[in-house]
Amino acid sequence: MSRGARRPSSMSTIGRTLVAGAGLSLAAGCAGGFEYVQSESRVRLFRLEAGMPADSVRAVMGTEPMKYDRGIFQAGEIPNPWDEESHVIRGESVDILYYVTHVREPDGRIADDELTPLVLVQGRLAGWGWPFLDAFAERTGLVRTGPRPP
Repeated sequence: MSRGARRPSSMSTIGRTLVAGAGLSLAAGCAGGFEYVQSESRVRLFRLEAGMPADSVRAVMGTEPMKYDRGIFQAGEIPNPWDEESHVIRGESVDILYYVTHVREPDGRIADDELTPLVLVQGRLAGWGWPFLDAFAERTGLVRTGPRPP
């Protein structure tokens, strides 16, 4: 066998099959723990880029409710996004999408500081996160109507 070549073993083949199967199950929308919902949303944040069109942002972050059936909450669905609001500032459309990303208290409810806001201006992603939204609101005079962290 040449240097760098791997000989497949039955264990690695089985492992790859299990991982691929698990990935397909999650991609197909099968329910998992609530922790999956928040961690999947956090992973999706890393795929975002400033300037992305809104339809691409929604495709990355998802638009279908995320289902869960175990973990810290009883079975259910998380709306995706959790909440959204729309504004017009100086003639420009501003949409803010809120996604569940950081459950801090396993108390069965979603607090505002457990969300990550995504700010879209004129249909393009301007930025995300509470610090970005706070700076944007201060700079533009935006009065938010949606969730607010404590």
